[in-house]
Amino acid sequence: MYLEQPLQIYLDDLASAKSTPGGGSAAALSGALGAGLASMVARLTLGKIEYAGVQREIEALMQQTEGLRERFQQLMQEDIDAYGRLSASFKMPHETGEERAARTSAIQARLLEAALVPLEIAERSAELLQLCQRIAEIGNVNVLSDVGIGSMLASSAGASAGRLVHINLRALKDFELVSALSDRLGTALERISTCSQQVTNIMGAEIKAELREDVSRYVEEQGKAPGLVIVRVGGDAASGVYSKAILRLAGEVGMRARLEQLPAGTSSDELRALLIQLNNDDDTQGIIVQMPLPAHLSQKMVADTVAAAKDIDGISPRSAGNLFLSLPSLLPSTAAAVMAILERLQVPLAGKRVVILGRSNVVGKPLAMMLLQKNSTVTVCHSRTKNLSGYTLQADVLVTTAVGHANLVTADMVRPGAVVIDVGINALPGGGIVGDIDFASVKWVASALTPTPGGVGPLTNIMLLKQCMQAAWWQVKGEDGYDSPPARKPVTQPTA
Repeated sequence: MYLEQPLQIYLDDLASAKSTPGGGSAAALSGALGAGLASMVARLTLGKIEYAGVQREIEALMQQTEGLRERFQQLMQEDIDAYGRLSASFKMPHETGEERAARTSAIQARLLEAALVPLEIAERSAELLQLCQRIAEIGNVNVLSDVGIGSMLASSAGASAGRLVHINLRALKDFELVSALSDRLGTALERISTCSQQVTNIMGAEIKAELREDVSRYVEEQGKAPGLVIVRVGGDAASGVYSKAILRLAGEVGMRARLEQLPAGTSSDELRALLIQLNNDDDTQGIIVQMPLPAHLSQKMVADTVAAAKDIDGISPRSAGNLFLSLPSLLPSTAAAVMAILERLQVPLAGKRVVILGRSNVVGKPLAMMLLQKNSTVTVCHSRTKNLSGYTLQADVLVTTAVGHANLVTADMVRPGAVVIDVGINALPGGGIVGDIDFASVKWVASALTPTPGGVGPLTNIMLLKQCMQAAWWQVKGEDGYDSPPARKPVTQPTA
């Protein structure tokens, strides 16, 4: 019984040429570790005055995660035992017809056992992800990174176990049973897919908590909160939703924010005059002009007019030039969100092949520069690139930057184990939103994959406000004197 022995013995056997332990027990161990972290965060929330209103629910969540931890540990051993019996069945004599029939029957029975254990691991992983999501919503904000790691471990456990179920089901001959088990697995994986966006949600919660601390420090030193102004000319309902989301988020972290709504017929001179006024306003530390602008207004004029020191979406020539020259710069928020995901997942970037699909000025190009600063080997593909899969299959990290083609990248275009970030948003004719990545197929190949919706998007607005906070400090102390808060320990990405 491995549970009664030091972990090192299990790990040594896992790395050996023995038939067991194998992937199923490793997936169960991943789930047990994730449940343990979730339980720890719940324990660190109990008894805290600031969480008095959720104590009863937190205690229930702690008990549930503890139950899952124990069950995952049991499943580790059950998987080892099941695969041991399966291995033994293949060694049964098969010289005579009777022996062959007995061996075939035994193999089928053991295959079923070997499929049921990882199936339960996948189902329990889906349960754990939901519990992690709730703990992240109401738990101790100082340890959110731990529940984030727990979520990733649970997601990894579920996806890995799901692969094993698929392998074993293919060998079963009872097609009615295979269909029923496939349905169970599909339900579990769908729940995991639905919950998978919580990893970036938890990252967002972490960054928001850090941002609140930074805003409080700024208020303490400067006597006022940093101010953000959103300039919108005309605009449709969608742009209105965006600006409201920014204003709401700014309020949550303690920043001052307001909307300057101009009529669609605003002239170029009128818009320029407002931007110059905001450039000179000491109460405004960050400016963002919502795009797209009406056709008669020039985006270049906006980029040229907004003061680089207040250009929190990184559109000015100076911001772009500083980024190109590896100088301190305010960054386009979507590209910054992609980097935040990679950094908090602690994805190794130095020397790694990164392929970016898309060469836009707001995501693809700046992201390439940011990755080069991390010593990645970067390839940018675009609409004229030939043999696209020849590039994507080389990628350790693959990023699609809203290329406008729903489900463009399929599993056969992704290198096994690659980290895949999907920035794309595509509306389907029959309703619904998907990204540039075929999530349903690529999730079986990638070691980490952001969903659409719910992946990069929620972080983009938070990164915009983080840029505003950075701009505020730079304006007070100068770019070289920016005194940032202590760096947080990044989240570690589990191996699927």
